[in-house]
Amino acid sequence: MTNPLIAVCVATYQRPIGLANLIHSLEKMEINGLNVHLVIADNDPQGSAERVVHTATPNLSFPVKFVVEPTRGLASVRNRLVSEALGIGAEFIAFVDDDETVDANWLARLFAEAIRSGAAAVVGQQIYTIDADLPRSYLPCFQPPTLHTGGKVASFGTNNSIIRSTCLAGIPGPFDVRLNLTGGEDSMISAKLRSQGHIFSSCAEAITWEHVPRSRANARWILKRAFRSGTTRSKISRWVNPSPSTTAIHVVESVGIIVKHGLLIIPDAILRRELLLFRLKCIVSGVGGIAGTITTRAYANQEYQTIHGS
Repeated sequence: MTNPLIAVCVATYQRPIGLANLIHSLEKMEINGLNVHLVIADNDPQGSAERVVHTATPNLSFPVKFVVEPTRGLASVRNRLVSEALGIGAEFIAFVDDDETVDANWLARLFAEAIRSGAAAVVGQQIYTIDADLPRSYLPCFQPPTLHTGGKVASFGTNNSIIRSTCLAGIPGPFDVRLNLTGGEDSMISAKLRSQGHIFSSCAEAITWEHVPRSRANARWILKRAFRSGTTRSKISRWVNPSPSTTAIHVVESVGIIVKHGLLIIPDAILRRELLLFRLKCIVSGVGGIAGTITTRAYANQEYQTIHGS
């Protein structure tokens, strides 16, 4: 493979400050000879991000393509990004969100691990921060597990990852528009690729940073999202493999989550009170997982109707 084209894909919606900050961090990336093309898809039908893109990108050392995707939703706008990336011949698609910034070696590290491992996708390390005056108990609810470079992971997100375009080209969509406003569309892709035998790797040095806005850094939002995540896991499990055995395994796993974190609440109440909300979040996620298997009614928490951050 000689100097393959990498499309860095960004979905944006009414986050001008976040988008500008992300572009400025991309400007500082160490390209190291990589063949890079930035693709930005604005999910605002009015194309409000165009001015930000025009102002923030002149100093980038690689081409930029800006498009508007008027159909509202995470799956729809990311489908547009994939379509644009495939249209310019990208062999790899790197995803990052418009409320993040990237380390200077972010893309180079992701790509190097993709080549080394041969994995369908590589996940980078996310680091979250919250305002200094907020309770420290909120932060564990956002911070993902610490990754180890070359380790195998079960799924990848579209906030810090690189994916071989051939994998996405083989899936209709590829993102499922049924998850447009609830989220989980990246988990659905992960489950589909995993069912096809693909593996995913991780890269601890491919770092992105995200500051959690106050509208999310609160117990109500954290627990509401945890329940939605649980029900979404159930839906994805049924859609990808609707067999009774798969449902039974999912229920057992959800019960296991509830029991594990329920037992840990007692010692944490004495020794590590900052983890109590995290334990409750995990329990609520397990409850959501069970709820999603015993009812076909879709959970109506369309959390992406609301804009968080600026």
